[in-house]
Amino acid sequence: MKKLAIGCGIAYVLAWVIGLALASSGPKPDASASRVTSYFARHEHTAMGGHLFVDGIAGLALIGIALLVLDLLGKDRSVLRLVRLAFFAGLAAAAVSLAQFVVGETFTYDAAHGGNPSTVRSLFVTLNNLDTVKIVLLAIMIGAVGVAGRRTGTLPRWFTTSSIVFAPLLAISGLAFPLNNQALLDSLDVTLLLLLLWAATFTTLAARRIPRETTAEARVAAT
Repeated sequence: MKKLAIGCGIAYVLAWVIGLALASSGPKPDASASRVTSYFARHEHTAMGGHLFVDGIAGLALIGIALLVLDLLGKDRSVLRLVRLAFFAGLAAAAVSLAQFVVGETFTYDAAHGGNPSTVRSLFVTLNNLDTVKIVLLAIMIGAVGVAGRRTGTLPRWFTTSSIVFAPLLAISGLAFPLNNQALLDSLDVTLLLLLLWAATFTTLAARRIPRETTAEARVAAT
């Protein structure tokens, strides 16, 4: 499990960093069909690479993070409902991310190979709307982890407090796409960085805790 924690944390953060570097100049949510199609036609390979990292690889890493939540916090029955909520929200967010990967690769390929501009834009809008769903699911996972971690004392208080405060802020920023609000779009840049920081911190804390639990179990077995 320690390797899973470290691997998923690194994969999630790196996938986002690389993916955003590849797709940093993409069209705005309200861009016209012709502009969306033109952009993805001209940047087919970098855009497809961006979808692969941000949606595909990051989505797979989310599955590992959800499993880590279940393993780290699921042993205490008093918070089992919260842990299950966090686990299934994480899995659902991963599923949405993988769906985004398929949608993104599809409309990028269509744009570069003579696809209908209106269809390309519709899929582009779908990708952005799915992003809102994913962000809300991640906010639910983070909030549930924060509450469960505080009740059990499994995670440091500063981390659980930060998680509980951050979760609603993340969910609100996810409304940037359907509302097409510039202030929310700007806040999304900040909350995304905080999301990556949360993932890196959580997996690091989990990795540090796992050896202590394993050692304790070994001592009990030895006696």
